[in-house]
Amino acid sequence: MPQPFDDIQPVRPSRTLWPPAASDWLRVIAVTVGGAWFGLADRVVGQGPPWAFDLSNVAALWLAAAFAAGALSIRRPVGAALGLVCLLGALSGYYGFMYQVEHITSLHYLRWLATPWVLAACVVGPLFGALGADWRLRRSATAAIALPAAFCLEGLGYAAIRAGANVSDDVVHLALIGTGTVLGLALLGLRRRGPTSSRTRP
Repeated sequence: MPQPFDDIQPVRPSRTLWPPAASDWLRVIAVTVGGAWFGLADRVVGQGPPWAFDLSNVAALWLAAAFAAGALSIRRPVGAALGLVCLLGALSGYYGFMYQVEHITSLHYLRWLATPWVLAACVVGPLFGALGADWRLRRSATAAIALPAAFCLEGLGYAAIRAGANVSDDVVHLALIGTGTVLGLALLGLRRRGPTSSRTRP
């Protein structure tokens, strides 16, 4: 008996990665600018009430940004590069606002402060960017699990370390677990609809 989606073939992306296509450069520019605005917004939100400060410290949101950036391509290496560029742009926006607008740190201290996060971005940016591209290409089960798991695990970490400290912390860890659960169900539901069709994709 024919199975659903038997006539749908996964996209086979071009193996040519260099020189980059013009569309790749446009994605890099868009992701850099978008990432910078994301980082700036994260810094601004963190200046608000306690719940906003906690929200601005949610690492899973940064992973989701890298995932979304990577999903702009169906080529894993390009997706990995976009994820990296997104997070580096976000860090530039975050620390650029801190230095240029808030004037709360010296350039030397800023480099010391940002270095661990830049190193972390160099690891998780390409990883989640590639997962984003893999999700767009073939609805990867790994991608469908990894991003929701990041939200849930961070929420469980909040619950284990800071539960009961104040109402804001409790709201944040419950919101993270809830977001991860809903996101996981949504991605797994989309995955059941089959892989990306064979139409031309970037």
